[in-house]
Amino acid sequence: MEVLLLLTLGFFILHEVIGVAGAATIYAIFLVSWFMLNRRVLTIGLIKSDMRAYFNARSKGANHQEAIDRVIRYRYPFSQEKRSFVKSIFGEISRNGSDEDSLKTLIYIIFCQETGRPPIPDYGDKIILKINDIYDVVSSQYVRDTETNR
Repeated sequence: MEVLLLLTLGFFILHEVIGVAGAATIYAIFLVSWFMLNRRVLTIGLIKSDMRAYFNARSKGANHQEAIDRVIRYRYPFSQEKRSFVKSIFGEISRNGSDEDSLKTLIYIIFCQETGRPPIPDYGDKIILKINDIYDVVSSQYVRDTETNR
């Protein structure tokens, strides 16, 4: 909100110096950049927080399915409808596979539920790669933490 206030103020100052067209162009470029940066940060934050919820549950003794259920409850604490929808989709897609693949599938389903289906396949592929990268980082942190607590 503060950023929009500053942008509006900047627009009025700039339009006196470089004209309305120039100020509007700079304003539009800044807004698009701001939106893209925030979307990236929010995407990474969503993925990390869900992974941390899973590994936190596992580090406290939960089995895989209990940890998966905790991620869903963590993401949707007040919406039984969203919890049921995600569990239903997850149940259809994630049948046999490793715990790692199952978690990554759940994270992707939650991402799509929160942001909508990726508009282009390349973007979906980038999200999957980001999920893989974040999984490697977060899982190694929890493995390291559990080994030092033994």
